[in-house]
Amino acid sequence: MYESLFYPFFAPSRTVYVISDSQLEEMKRKQHQEELDNVQAQIKVLNEREGELKKELKALTAAK
Repeated sequence: MYESLFYPFFAPSRTVYVISDSQLEEMKRKQHQEELDNVQAQIKVLNEREGELKKELKALTAAK
């Protein structure tokens, strides 16, 4: 399809958001805190599962 020489000027453009440095830092801090919270929750679940597996393994070993 033929495009005009002026097409780039009339094409839909991307939305650009401008925020202050302090807002950017706050967003980064929040994202890092959320990620840390998620990692800590995963660690808790994995530790609980580790305990369950150790108990099952001990019971299976004792049953022999």
